Amino acid sequence: MDLYTLEEAKELIKYYSEKLIGKPIVPDMQSNVIRFDFVEYENGKFRVNCVGSDYGIIRPIHEISSVAKYYNLPTPKEILENAK
Repeated sequence: MDLYTLEEAKELIKYYSEKLIGKPIVPDMQSNVIRFDFVEYENGKFRVNCVGSDYGIIRPIHEISSVAKYYNLPTPKEILENAK
């Protein structure tokens, strides 16, 4: 699990929003990315998640790096390195 500072989390959400909102959160699932969130884990570090639309009685949540990989997008690490 990758963790980011708050500023890094915001940068990743900004970058991936236009590329992932409205697309399936995982292959073969009828749940589309509707938003992103971040959860603080430790020492001011955050995990960034893609949140999917309701799928039956669940709302899928997947780490941003796995969804980006599915779409062959740059990794969060690459995005942050290029932002410097």
